[in-house]
Amino acid sequence: MEFIHLRNHTSYSFLRGVMSPELLIERVKELGMPAAAITDRNSMFGIVPFYRKALELGIKPILGAVLTDSFNESLTLLALDRRGYSHISSVITRLNLSHNEEDIHGADLVNSSPMAGVAVLTGGKEGMLWRLLEEGNLPEAESLLQNLKDRIENLYLEVNISNYNSDRKVLTEFRRLSRRFNIPAVLTSVNNLSTADGYSSAELLSSIREHRSYGINEGEQNENQHILSPEEMSVLAGDWSELLENSVKLSEMANVDLELGKFHIPVYPEAKGNDNEYLRMVCYGNLGRYYHGESRRPAIKRLEFELKIIQEKGLSGFFLIVSDLVKYARANNIPVGPGRGSAGSAIVSYLSGITTIDPIKYNLYFERFLNPERTQLPDIDIDFGHRERDRIFEYARKKYGDDRVAHISTICHFGWRGAVRESAKALGFDEKTISTLTRFFPTYFQTGLEEILKSNPDLEKMINSNDKFMKVLELASRIFGLPRNPSLHASGFIISDQPLYHYAPLQYSDNGEIIVQITKDEFEDFGLLKIDCLGLRFLSVVYDTVKKLHPSIKYPYRFLEQIPLEDEPSLKMLANGDGIGVFQLESGGIRDLLKGVKIRKFKDIFEVLALYRPGPLEGGMIPKYLVNRNAEKYKSVFEDDIIKEILKDTYGIIIFQEQVMQIAEKVAGFTLGQAEILRKAMGKRIPELMKNERERFVSGAVERGYAKEKANRIFDTLVNFSGYGFNKAHSVGYGYIAYWCAYFKQHHPAEYYTALLNAFIDFGAFIQTYIFYIERKGIEFLMPEINSSEFGFSAEGRNIRIGFISLKGIGYAGVQEILRKRVEAGGRFLSLEHFLSLVSRRIISKRVMEILISSGVFRNLGEKQELLQRIEQIRLDKNPPSKEEYSAQLEFFSYKNNKDVKNRDRANALNDAKDFLEFIVSPDENISRKIGTGKDITVRGFVTRYRSIRTKTGKKMAFFTLENNQFSYECILFPDSYLRHRRRLFSSDGTIEVHGELNTEEGLPKIIVK
Repeated sequence: MEFIHLRNHTSYSFLRGVMSPELLIERVKELGMPAAAITDRNSMFGIVPFYRKALELGIKPILGAVLTDSFNESLTLLALDRRGYSHISSVITRLNLSHNEEDIHGADLVNSSPMAGVAVLTGGKEGMLWRLLEEGNLPEAESLLQNLKDRIENLYLEVNISNYNSDRKVLTEFRRLSRRFNIPAVLTSVNNLSTADGYSSAELLSSIREHRSYGINEGEQNENQHILSPEEMSVLAGDWSELLENSVKLSEMANVDLELGKFHIPVYPEAKGNDNEYLRMVCYGNLGRYYHGESRRPAIKRLEFELKIIQEKGLSGFFLIVSDLVKYARANNIPVGPGRGSAGSAIVSYLSGITTIDPIKYNLYFERFLNPERTQLPDIDIDFGHRERDRIFEYARKKYGDDRVAHISTICHFGWRGAVRESAKALGFDEKTISTLTRFFPTYFQTGLEEILKSNPDLEKMINSNDKFMKVLELASRIFGLPRNPSLHASGFIISDQPLYHYAPLQYSDNGEIIVQITKDEFEDFGLLKIDCLGLRFLSVVYDTVKKLHPSIKYPYRFLEQIPLEDEPSLKMLANGDGIGVFQLESGGIRDLLKGVKIRKFKDIFEVLALYRPGPLEGGMIPKYLVNRNAEKYKSVFEDDIIKEILKDTYGIIIFQEQVMQIAEKVAGFTLGQAEILRKAMGKRIPELMKNERERFVSGAVERGYAKEKANRIFDTLVNFSGYGFNKAHSVGYGYIAYWCAYFKQHHPAEYYTALLNAFIDFGAFIQTYIFYIERKGIEFLMPEINSSEFGFSAEGRNIRIGFISLKGIGYAGVQEILRKRVEAGGRFLSLEHFLSLVSRRIISKRVMEILISSGVFRNLGEKQELLQRIEQIRLDKNPPSKEEYSAQLEFFSYKNNKDVKNRDRANALNDAKDFLEFIVSPDENISRKIGTGKDITVRGFVTRYRSIRTKTGKKMAFFTLENNQFSYECILFPDSYLRHRRRLFSSDGTIEVHGELNTEEGLPKIIVK
């Protein structure tokens, strides 16, 4: 007897299903069934992996979902064609985005929505029909069924059969209704598991979802939660064989082709249907600005080549839309980066304004960005200022439509800490015990349980001493890695050619944003245009500095383009290792590299950015590069003259991925498209793929006159080096940002540091680090003052004034009130009374006033004790002064405040403010100044910004930052110390104590941990 499972909940029925979409298909294949459905609850996240796996294993995919309303009643929806798929997605979207969920029944939603191409099943035991029959309410059950039948062409009675006697009465009624209304009935089982082995996992998820203790329902498990064989389902159906037959008939009706891989690029409105010609016009319109004389001809040749490929792939609209977003940003003073990722490799990106990187000047290859020999969407990521990034999304949504623009999703999975916490909670552990247990487990990175236990002897001892702890780990291991909930992707959003529910449902994220049920891994399957808008704080720093220096400049990006790229003082500063406060050049390791490289040119900066990554660091590439760079003559690892010429600018070392492509082109005759495929294959190192590429490479090299043995040798060397190569376009783009930072830091330090501090004002550890460094540069921090301070930090000559927001207890609303009323007062408060007469006493409460006065903010308007006494008197006075009296008071206090109290010395001002600031300025306990370089030091603090690497001998070492309420210290654990102390870094939520040798020569205090 044949049977098809039409109701299966995967792990994307969050906190319900245990099996992955792929495991579902594998189980169905194992049982010999030719088809299966996926029906997650209000979710279609698992559709693409399910669909792909089904086609791979020769199983027919039936796509659908279970619609579960706010009354916890369900209907099962199965798509019969592509139109039906969109209708299911649409109705789930309507349910998910409804603001009145309590008033919505799933049946009402289905009845009021287009259901052509959809098979609607009544929901089985979770459906309204089953509940009405169970309650004996036959009239209402028949009325419901009649309403559904009147509006739905493909309606099925969904029957769940178990061994419970209570179901028999309902099943009798189902048979009667099926005959009376001539509605076919179909058998389903609600499958959350692939096999019976997963029941404890399902019960744990149920406990987490329902906030109850584990095991309460363990004895009441429905034996049909896992996928049964056709024979087992036949036993359940008994003599009602039609239930099985209809499952097969329905599966034969379902034929959905998702057309994965086909591009769906929206029409660019201004092009009026002719995207190709419009893109050509835009590029040629800018050609003369960048290319003149002899450079024009190769630029045109390159442009025509790229336009041809872009047009053939139907991607002109893609470039126009992205270009439009960047154009909007620049026109509205939103910081935009010069280029991120491989997009800078295209001259079309350059001429359409997407990037400001000249691909011809830097020898960048279009094929690295968009390979003519591959059918795939290019990936364009753009950096915007971190404060204004959301404005780009809002602009896109307004221009292309609310239903066509949405954030993509990301799936949060159970990590070890979360899995252990939820398992312990379900087993009834108290919060204190849970915290004690979970502190042993990592939060942000995943590793095997065996490794965690091995590196934490205390945890292993704790587990072995208590069977309940062992049970926690057993349960946690069952849900570790399972999807937990969907969330908002940090930066990506989709612009669609039609309403997004055509591809997947929409829903609200946990922070209230609308997201589409498509993750970063699946947008390309649907051929949708995804844009990553990343918020980069250092871009804001650069733009803020320009605006501070030149307030009248309308477009800061044009000013940045005019900055000379070979400014000697800026390059010399970097050559001395002074990279603190410079984008991507701050860590101790990269500052050491800057000194070793002896930066002389702009190209040195982006080479350093490409080198200082885990691969080259662990592979020992940096010492080789430094030796070759600083030698009068060096020996290349490649004996071939052609390759030596390709690598001469990087001293015989492969630094960039483009160099691998260039070698394949020159040595083996590859097209650059083929060379990009080779580069990718070398990066992945898949044996079968590598074998094919080797044969092609060696064959091509032999044809060009190379001996086979030498060709193989070159290929082997390329393989060894290719894993270290980096995207050159990305390095160049980020090199520009790093250089701009260095330039402003060197020539306009007060303005630059002010912008830097304001950009990181919500990151206490960074602020403290930067303040310590800036003071060592001889710049003073001026204390908050009522008539001088701004919201954040502000430059005053060569010094920096601390803003109101840095005072504890004032709050955003309080700061805004002070600044607003100061503008109304003509830019200056003349007295305490003047201030109090203007501000809202609801916002500037007595407590806020006490903080402002005690911190010295009003020091130029009177003595602290006197002001505190006056505020009491002013607030007791219920009758405000008359206009004449008020004017007299202003005159009196203005006269008084122009006397000696106006400029109290900085030491007293600092003393007033230090207890109220969010950070420490010029502390008396300046350990590093008192002790000095080379002396032993012991410091307690919290570990932040941890990074481990392997040395060239294979041993592990680590770098981390130790923060406390005084300073940030860069700490280095060399291999021997790492082996002794690595567990301490992760074994406690509290502080740790570090003992080692202090070095303060390079700005930030550095501790070599002993």
